[in-house]
Amino acid sequence: MADGRPATGRPALGDVIASLGPEVLRTVHLPRGRAAGVSDVLLFDATDPQSVRADAIVLALGLSATAGDAFALVDSAARQGAAAVVLRMDGELPERLVAVAEALELGLLAISPETSWGQLYSFLRTALASAGTAGRAEVAGVPVGDLFALADAIAAAVGGAVTIEDPQWRVLAYSNLGHPIDDARRDTILGRMPPVPWQRRIEETGVGRALRFGTGVARLEGGLAPRLAAPVRAGGELLGSIWVAQGHEELGATAEDELARIAERATVHLLSHRASDDIKRRMRGTFVREVLEGRLGPQAERDVVSARGPLTVLAFQPEPQSADPRLANPERILSIVSLYSENAHPDAMCALIDDRFWALVPLPGGNEDERSIELAEKIIRGVESVTPVRLSAGIGVSVATVAEVPRSRRAAEQALRVRAQRGGHARVVHIGHVRAHAVLLDLLDLASEHPGLREGRLGDLLAADPDHAAQHRETLRAYLDCSGNVAKAADRLGVHPNTLRYRVRRVLELSRLDLDDPDERLITELQLRMASPAGGP
Repeated sequence: MADGRPATGRPALGDVIASLGPEVLRTVHLPRGRAAGVSDVLLFDATDPQSVRADAIVLALGLSATAGDAFALVDSAARQGAAAVVLRMDGELPERLVAVAEALELGLLAISPETSWGQLYSFLRTALASAGTAGRAEVAGVPVGDLFALADAIAAAVGGAVTIEDPQWRVLAYSNLGHPIDDARRDTILGRMPPVPWQRRIEETGVGRALRFGTGVARLEGGLAPRLAAPVRAGGELLGSIWVAQGHEELGATAEDELARIAERATVHLLSHRASDDIKRRMRGTFVREVLEGRLGPQAERDVVSARGPLTVLAFQPEPQSADPRLANPERILSIVSLYSENAHPDAMCALIDDRFWALVPLPGGNEDERSIELAEKIIRGVESVTPVRLSAGIGVSVATVAEVPRSRRAAEQALRVRAQRGGHARVVHIGHVRAHAVLLDLLDLASEHPGLREGRLGDLLAADPDHAAQHRETLRAYLDCSGNVAKAADRLGVHPNTLRYRVRRVLELSRLDLDDPDERLITELQLRMASPAGGP
């Protein structure tokens, strides 16, 4: 067992845990003297004796770490020779439970509340399928899961610029050893994914299919620097691919052989990254939602966003006319939003929540309104340069503390709503530029909840003369919107000024409205908007 693996050839418990990383599995106790390897992953069922077996990792679904059932499971698993028991934890596991596991030489592991049992089961089964790669991967001196270090190591070994991508073509890491690069590589790195034309070319040449279903190295040539691409698999599942662009020396048969060998060893790195990244994404989405909704506790508020304000919320949503939604990978868009936001400030937080892309960005140093608009415009251009999706953006007020972030979130939502109601060519709307319209929309919402706000002389007139209600409303609104300028109002309605004068006089006579009274004039204008068939301002 010179490589640290059990004599059975099965992966050691420590190797399985290491391949997933601490974000997924926390080691509470790892027995030192146990030589057997891990054979299976089982979901515990108190009614099924076969759910606890020798050499298996047992997932304790539904059991509280502080309950007696957890102690009984640990005792039963140890007696049957199981490799480890996994419990869900929120804080520390009970000392007495840990002591029992130590005494019985049973592995005791824990997952956080953010990790689902289904995810963990999938990760562990994939880890077992990729058994044997961990030890070899560490020989090269690349820490497990450090994909940028792995990309540099591959570039040095094969002799070309390297990118490592996931099955959806998202760039996970790239080398930086000074190899020549072309436009395709530069655009791929900047967009965190190959541009759409480049993806189509990969598919048309058959390289995409070769990576999805094959096991060997594929070659792509013509028009650009020649490239080698190798799939990285675990038990038949595609984890990603490694791309090498030819540099100063030709990528010949020796380079292909070296890349194929490295791709086999890269399994544990991509597996570890995928498990860790998936958990982080779930936690980030939950965390950002809690920040935006103001549901963080005092301790969490102290821990979030190391930089203090001003903090600004930016909300992005796809335009209805965006083309070909099949090419609109939400994770790809989120990665671009994150790229630009983190470039603006390293403590920016981004997440996809309810079909919108959210960014919470610290913008210290002043001019945060202008800088937030510039950032939103860069993000929209970045998304459109590599996807067919058109985004619009709403920007909230800048706030000083995390506790005030919900106010910025609501303002960003208001900005998006104003744009949807009013249209226009600008796809970036800052709440500061449309505040009056946002307030009016709030008043319209209030009116829908309190019908009494529509009552008065204007309401009585519209109800008493339904046949002419639309004309009365149109006439009076145009007249007031133009501040009593008859010529402008008539032009707006496409009628003669004398016709407009007659209509206004008639409305005032029938309704007995007094537009010389500032309060009555204000209420009349508001009620005209409340009475609009479209409900808009």
